[in-house]
Amino acid sequence: MKSLHFLSYFCFAILALAILPLSAANLVQNPNFETVGANGLQVNLPGAPAPFESPAKFWFLHTSNNNAPLSSRMLASNGPNAPRMIEVRCGGNESGVFQKFNPNGNKKVTVTAYVKVVTGQVQLGVGVDGFTSQAVAVGPTNKWEKLSFVTDGTKLNNWVWVYNQNPNGGLFFVDFVSVEPVCTPDVFTENGSFSFVGPLGIATNNAGVIPPGTPSAAKDWYVHNSNAGAAINSNLMGSTGPDGGRMLLVRTMGNEGGVFQKFNSNGVQKVIVTAWVYVMKGQVQLGLGKDGFTSQAVMSTKVNQWEKLTIVSDGATLNNWVWVYNQAPAGGDFYIDFVEVKSICPPVLIPNLAVRN
Repeated sequence: MKSLHFLSYFCFAILALAILPLSAANLVQNPNFETVGANGLQVNLPGAPAPFESPAKFWFLHTSNNNAPLSSRMLASNGPNAPRMIEVRCGGNESGVFQKFNPNGNKKVTVTAYVKVVTGQVQLGVGVDGFTSQAVAVGPTNKWEKLSFVTDGTKLNNWVWVYNQNPNGGLFFVDFVSVEPVCTPDVFTENGSFSFVGPLGIATNNAGVIPPGTPSAAKDWYVHNSNAGAAINSNLMGSTGPDGGRMLLVRTMGNEGGVFQKFNSNGVQKVIVTAWVYVMKGQVQLGLGKDGFTSQAVMSTKVNQWEKLTIVSDGATLNNWVWVYNQAPAGGDFYIDFVEVKSICPPVLIPNLAVRN
């Protein structure tokens, strides 16, 4: 779907992109219709196609190919995202408001809008340079509805619109629009499920001073023992834990005995660290740090059952290593079923739908 006069609107809308910075998550500017545009609180289009900004800053008006009349105004909101909403009255289809946005390389996004359709049928859509990629519609319910969909990730969309699609026209209100990137966390650890065997085979035995980089039974994981050189063994075996597949058994005769991995966080300072452990003897610590020094750590509290240990880093340090050690001086026996360090997705800021019809 593309109006014959859409390009004039679209080119004019590009100028708005450099005026205000985008929020951390929502790619749409003025998503709440709080800021009034240069044309004031009400704009009437008798049908002549023109690059008119709507009453809401950064939002532009679109009419049908037949140049049906359209009017729009800013009102006090009775919807989920007060204090303001935008009203659209139109005499034809393809009539409503749109905005061009900068996708910042995000192909997969969640598109959301709150609309109240009195007459007509309203469609929420995204597209590329005026052409529609995906859309969802709702008919006249005369109550607030949440429209939402996730794009398939095949296109780098750069515009969003809320239009009436009933040829006879319509009356509707819009209270909020967002285009939120779908965050896929980056996982920085390797072989976190212990699926792959290390270069020394499925069992390793070490004692005394262990040279740096001594492999454990699991690929990409290295053994560490106490300053006194206490003996430490590692064995890969079938898992009884929540991650399935394989788990790693560690037996150590002293503290600071276990496995560690150095990773590259690609400049990400705030991460979440997760491990599943089963402690039979001793007390296990999951730690995060930089170049061998600990930044944050958490201790196990259970024995003879699986326990999930989690650290959310404070973002103060660019960490590059993770470890799972027994810290009981008399030694310990424990299983590790899963370890992961990954980036943290930003929160999606979408208001709740209040019952205010």
